[in-house]
Amino acid sequence: MDWRRVKTEVVAALIFVYLLNFLRKFFNIALAALGGLQIYETPATDYLKTFAVSSSKISGISGSGKGKKSGKRGVGVSSAKVQNAVEEELLIERSAPIVLDSRSVKASDLSDYVYDVYFEVLTNLTAGGIIIYLVHELVMLIFGNKIEWAVDGKGLIFFWNGSTALFAVVVMLRLLLDYAAHGDTNDTALALITGSFSVLATMILMMSSEDNFDFELDKGYDDVSARMTKFCMLHELPQQGVSFKIVKLLLALSCGCLGMLLTFPTLRFIRCQTGAQKYAVGLWAVLLRGNLALPCLVVISFTKAIREQLDSVGVPAEMVTTARSLLLMALVFVRLATFKLHMQNYLNTAEESLLNLQRIEVPKNVKVKQGMWGSSHKVPAVQVQRLVAKVSTFMAGVGVQLLTPVVMLFAIGSIVRIRGGTEAELLAAQQEEDHQIVGPLFYRSLLSFYAWWVCGYSLIAMLIGSLWFSFTNHSIKGKKMA
Repeated sequence: MDWRRVKTEVVAALIFVYLLNFLRKFFNIALAALGGLQIYETPATDYLKTFAVSSSKISGISGSGKGKKSGKRGVGVSSAKVQNAVEEELLIERSAPIVLDSRSVKASDLSDYVYDVYFEVLTNLTAGGIIIYLVHELVMLIFGNKIEWAVDGKGLIFFWNGSTALFAVVVMLRLLLDYAAHGDTNDTALALITGSFSVLATMILMMSSEDNFDFELDKGYDDVSARMTKFCMLHELPQQGVSFKIVKLLLALSCGCLGMLLTFPTLRFIRCQTGAQKYAVGLWAVLLRGNLALPCLVVISFTKAIREQLDSVGVPAEMVTTARSLLLMALVFVRLATFKLHMQNYLNTAEESLLNLQRIEVPKNVKVKQGMWGSSHKVPAVQVQRLVAKVSTFMAGVGVQLLTPVVMLFAIGSIVRIRGGTEAELLAAQQEEDHQIVGPLFYRSLLSFYAWWVCGYSLIAMLIGSLWFSFTNHSIKGKKMA
């Protein structure tokens, strides 16, 4: 490994980070990612007074500040005021015809809330990774390997996108811990069950992967073992290898951890996908269905039956590898293209929750706690405000949930593309005497397996979740993007 090149790549990455941070003053990438979305404003107390039927002394929300004038529907009431202000609270009819005003998302909606910061960092890193990757592909297409650049583009992509993927894993871990700490026991149980199922499924898969799937994990393991042996002999170090069975066990455990981390982001994606799919038309409908079709194509492309059929008709192995990479990249860009549709569907849940509250029919013989819901046909105004305010408060958190799996797939796909090597490079690497422990065959086999596993996991979860939400979800159309 040329450490001078590594230092150059790190310096280039830091310079690019500084450039992105400087451009942030003129163009906010996170805000652009949410541009055009319509967010519902929390109704003011003065507006809700028009539907009042009684009052009681409970913690409520002040009508001071914006929206003092009665009859004003659209008011920006912060969640802090919703929780902390105390006044004479109103009880309103459950079926009151409350109308919510909407507006476009603006910079003030991304505050110092922890997931707002995560969302902004993640969007900047993802945009930077895409720019670097596309520039590298364009340069290689035009110049090829004729010019030796001061900065190794492959190394820069590996460093940048690998770091972005690690950051996405950390964010998903934070999400999982938040669900475990603040959610109910069912959330924790669901994550544990998903992780255990992922480990079991991966172990079963490992038993048949060599016969049914074209990951070449065994070849990647043999390549690394041979390189390690040469390295130890060259430096006169004791040789102590790890059996392939241990490697398979470690892969299964890592897939179990990924399964737990992907549980809640995948469930969020399923709900947004199901709701957005009902009302999309034209090109957007095709792209949304591509979110289901492309993972299926990626999974199928790694089966040995398909590979043998392609070999029988004379399709080169290099073309098969390129097609897999293109399918994975197509999935990434389709998910990014439909990101706003998914986010708008989430923001529509503010109006959806309000309408669900209005159409709930509580039997007269059912007693409801006075402190929470007033009476069977009345609800506190502050509860209505909280239903709307919590949607906008967690907007960036939902954006993080939708982006993190995509960032992981993009990092895997780009690294496989630039580090996996072509068939000619793999053959040359086996014949040349290099001192690198990790060769292109290892990158291709290991990361191809992870790409296949993430797509397979998402596909199964999406199919089951789509069926479930189609029977249980009552999404409404809500607002469209401006």
